[in-house]
Amino acid sequence: MYNLTNITAANTMPAIMVAVNDLSAGALFSILMMVLFILYLIVMKKQDFKKVFLAGSFFLAVVTGYMYTMGLIELWALMLPIMMLFAGVVMYKLTQT
Repeated sequence: MYNLTNITAANTMPAIMVAVNDLSAGALFSILMMVLFILYLIVMKKQDFKKVFLAGSFFLAVVTGYMYTMGLIELWALMLPIMMLFAGVVMYKLTQT
């Protein structure tokens, strides 16, 4: 059996992650960001959902913006957290007493 892995272009962990992200058409970091958001919601489930959703979507928008500038995620994966942030602000303002 032959070793078919090409490790010449990826000698470090960040290089391996970028190579896997490229091979998965940008889905690795996009899915990772959504998993982190869902885990944040689960961990903070005892708090008010509106505040948790707003804080989580803000954090996700900042992190995905940083990843977009590094070229790790596509534009659609950047727009989703921004839309979630906008929805969180609207939801928070509409239900605020």
